[in-house]
Amino acid sequence: MSKAKLTASEWELVKNAPYWVNQVLAEADGRVSFFTKRGEGKALEKAITGYKTKSALVNDIIADDSDAPKEIGKASQDEAEKTLGRIAAIVEEKLGSDDLADLKDFLLKVGNEIASSSKEGGTGIAKEVSAKEAAALTRLESVMKVSSSYGTAHTTTPTPKPVAKPSSSAKPAPAPAKRDDDAKKDADA
Repeated sequence: MSKAKLTASEWELVKNAPYWVNQVLAEADGRVSFFTKRGEGKALEKAITGYKTKSALVNDIIADDSDAPKEIGKASQDEAEKTLGRIAAIVEEKLGSDDLADLKDFLLKVGNEIASSSKEGGTGIAKEVSAKEAAALTRLESVMKVSSSYGTAHTTTPTPKPVAKPSSSAKPAPAPAKRDDDAKKDADA
């Protein structure tokens, strides 16, 4: 199990990652109605319980049924993003970049479910995801960035073939022969 590799305080932080995502989006939206908050809360729970994966870490997070600490709901968007950055660093350092990639996929899915759970902008002009939520999701993706070693280890870019360099002792190629017409023009000039 992945959580066994984490200290108790690290696990407390990691297991609450979906709630930190929710806080980032709540702060991005600013003041919203009770019904919007309630709808986003239901979307959060549905996204967590409905997510299917083979990742031990994500399954451990899903299986944890403890409530989120109240401090998360009081955090600013900046504080929540910094906490998610710390979570990403812990997961990558202790569990590896594959677990971080799985966690990132999970959290982005949760974030998208929350953001699209209620229409933004009121009747008639409502949008699925507000511009502020879309920007927050983009920042979230950046915060949860997998290090460059993951990106290079998981790509199948072919190695470029070396290009043959001319040797320094090679003789220059002879000048092209002049055509008869060109030679005649040169003689007439």
